[in-house]
Amino acid sequence: GTVLPRHSHNGSELTLVLKGAYFCEDAIFKVGDIEDGDDSTLHKPVVTVEDECICIAAVDGPLKVSGLLQRMAQPFLGI
Repeated sequence: GTVLPRHSHNGSELTLVLKGAYFCEDAIFKVGDIEDGDDSTLHKPVVTVEDECICIAAVDGPLKVSGLLQRMAQPFLGI
């Protein structure tokens, strides 16, 4: 049930699911799935409740989070 902040990207993002699953808008990503996002993608991934979710994400640059508190915390979290 963990929710990541709504965000977009500076460039592209490729996310490979290694364990568990998450859903994002109208799609669910499970083990072996790859989500291909870019700077026009605005999403808020939510981990499914069945198990933890472990992913590898390759990004061109830092995330562009949409909430004020998340933007303020971003430099400290390294995202």
